[in-house]
Amino acid sequence: MEFVYKFEFDERIDKQLIQDQMESAMRAARGVFGKARVKMDGSFLLSGHRVIIHVTDDVGALLASVFTECATEKIGEEFFIVERVPKSKERRPDESQ
Repeated sequence: MEFVYKFEFDERIDKQLIQDQMESAMRAARGVFGKARVKMDGSFLLSGHRVIIHVTDDVGALLASVFTECATEKIGEEFFIVERVPKSKERRPDESQ
């Protein structure tokens, strides 16, 4: 499993509210997997009204699921869209094209 979830929130939504939902999802993931594993395997990017969560294992999957649930409950599903996208395979500099 290797993909990302891309979330785009309505510009009217307070960015702090989005960040609060990510913090709630991180707390939940730490409760299930422990602080160390979430720190090592929980990968996301929060930038303004966009959130990208990398899913490469169970930690990322739980983080995405809980974040989606928190955002739906606290913000409202009508105020964001989410898209599952395959993670792009980046070429290493030594690979021929």
